[in-house]
Amino acid sequence: MLNHARALLGRGWRVSLAGYAENPLPPDLAGNPLAEVWDLSAGGAGRPRAWWRLARRLRNDGSWRLAIVQNPPGFPALWALPWRLRGREVVLDWHNVGASLYALSRPRATLRTKLYALCERMAARRATVTWAVSHALARRVAPSAVVVIDAPSSVFLASAKVPQDRLEWWRRVLPGQLPPPAKAAWIVAPSSWGTDEDNDAILRVARHWAARAAEWGEARPVVVIATGRGPGREAFASQAAALPEGPVSVRNVWLPPGEYPALLAAADAGLCLHRSSSGLDLPMKLADMRGAGLSALVLDYGPVLAETFVDGKNGRLFTDDAGLADCIREIVTRSPGDAVLGETWEHRWNRILGPWCATLEAKGSHS
Repeated sequence: MLNHARALLGRGWRVSLAGYAENPLPPDLAGNPLAEVWDLSAGGAGRPRAWWRLARRLRNDGSWRLAIVQNPPGFPALWALPWRLRGREVVLDWHNVGASLYALSRPRATLRTKLYALCERMAARRATVTWAVSHALARRVAPSAVVVIDAPSSVFLASAKVPQDRLEWWRRVLPGQLPPPAKAAWIVAPSSWGTDEDNDAILRVARHWAARAAEWGEARPVVVIATGRGPGREAFASQAAALPEGPVSVRNVWLPPGEYPALLAAADAGLCLHRSSSGLDLPMKLADMRGAGLSALVLDYGPVLAETFVDGKNGRLFTDDAGLADCIREIVTRSPGDAVLGETWEHRWNRILGPWCATLEAKGSHS
């Protein structure tokens, strides 16, 4: 959503970002006079009241002409929009199938999952334009969808500079956090800590190598740096703190705004443990790793990965704990592959969506 906002702001549009403002906007957006935030959590009273406030604001604000809704969580956001759009455009930007995520978090609630899927389809019919993050997802949700695969933004690339001394960077950015050993290899594992990520694999592999330290030999140690916030983070941190000493250790950190690209650039490899609920989505973290010039170790969850990732070229694929353990050991003996950047987000957006946006601008839409 932030990248969509940047693209529209770059064309002179006025943009309102609606959501739960748990974290501040990046500086480039926070300082833009054409950007504003509709904080749905302001005023409390839970999510039903928050969505009601959004619906009321959308109905009372007559200036907007375009709404872009990311799905998930498209429902119930789409239901907050006015039923009579009167010439307005509603874009549904599919990043996954929401019902599949719901089923993953509540496997026994089969009736609710079916109801969720029905509501998702009904809400999707209200969209006047459909985008999808992968060709596989487009074939599932709307064959006519415009496919816009995620790519790193130029803002991200500008920040993804390798620190001259990464341990000095660590002490400055993460004071109080135990730094990695001087000769250790760094593997960064970004996460939103949801049910569609197998972060516990990090703990299992760390225990695996602790029990087989003799097989590791004299190779340098590895530190897996888990980042991000989400519901499973605290439980993971508690287990990570109790890990036995071994050649693979774990750090669980939350980075200040703007420092995440630098951490990726400083690392030796990235780790993607995304276990797709639908098998059709593409995690943004892989685009981030490409943007930082970082090769990746990626859990192979389906053929859709081939749309952006080539095993041996962009990094390594693995399918289980044994494969991940081998990939991590490989980091200290040879490079897992060379990352290939490709297009930036801005170039891809202008190439694919620029003509559509120009048509709206010709009609006088700029908000």
